[in-house]
Amino acid sequence: MTASILIAEDDDDIRSLLRLYLEGEGYRVLEASDGAAALRLAREESPDMAVLDVMMPEMDGIETLKRLRKMQNESGHEYIIVAFTANAVSGAKKMFMEEGFDEFVSKPIETMTLERVLCKVLPKSSITYVSEEKEAVKADERKTNFDRNAGLQYCRG
Repeated sequence: MTASILIAEDDDDIRSLLRLYLEGEGYRVLEASDGAAALRLAREESPDMAVLDVMMPEMDGIETLKRLRKMQNESGHEYIIVAFTANAVSGAKKMFMEEGFDEFVSKPIETMTLERVLCKVLPKSSITYVSEEKEAVKADERKTNFDRNAGLQYCRG
């Protein structure tokens, strides 16, 4: 089973980087540039997980979270919801968790942190572990213009 992940992020570059990384890891990715679009996609697609930028214009990530939780109560479909923010000040994680997020990932994206969060919150059946040998073959098979090394440098590893 491949998990589907909804990314709600208003910055096109960050959303693209996150999408490319997640797709490269085998996840099905849905993209929204704002909270309203994220809610529409959640209703239509019922993703396993949502990664919400906390500081989106018009409807921020916290309001989107509240509406997703309301949808969850009405539909019975459970959403794993992760806060995604540049606000990494002391106590931010605790604040977001108290708001109702399941987990927290700070910007810039650190792939090790993101992988840890995915392994923690997603069902084990949706995570596939591959050997380095298979990963090298998988990387060769990807047909994308994404320069992984440049992306990792941009995101500070």
